Amino acid sequence: MIFHIPFPFPVIFPINIFGSEEVISILDFILILTLGISSIYGFFKGFLTEILSLLTWIIAISVAYALGGQIEIIFQSILTSEVLRLWVTRLLILTFMLFIGGLASRRVSKAVGSSISGDMLIGLGFGFLRGLVLICLLMLILEDTELYNEPIIQEAVFIEEAEQVKEFFYNLFLQYYN
Repeated sequence: MIFHIPFPFPVIFPINIFGSEEVISILDFILILTLGISSIYGFFKGFLTEILSLLTWIIAISVAYALGGQIEIIFQSILTSEVLRLWVTRLLILTFMLFIGGLASRRVSKAVGSSISGDMLIGLGFGFLRGLVLICLLMLILEDTELYNEPIIQEAVFIEEAEQVKEFFYNLFLQYYN
């Protein structure tokens, strides 16, 4: 059963792209903002901090996928939905791993302490990669929900690109855990 979510504002916006009118949905804005904010944040953080952050994200997502199915038993009495229980477990593991990785990254960054313009530009690239990893995570979560079949998601302009990003990272890191 698919539930349609009523929004108090329009969820699609017509925009003119190269002479043709395209309809941009909320998912498109979320994808664009994720990449943009992550890239700008990476620019100001710099290369070393960004590479450590990206490695932390990749390791955290891999560990969450590897251990999520085994640890979800803890929440069996609290959550009845198997999918919800699995994703709550994965998100808790992800949060814990990101916290530990952030502490380690901060220590290494303070020990090295470099800040040059090249460091910032390369940080922009790694911020962009982190944005792609976040889009992969968003698409993996959406795929397991019924929200994925909603028109607001399926009619998004960038849904194919987001699917390609998800498939790339899934094949690169996560296919061995399922």
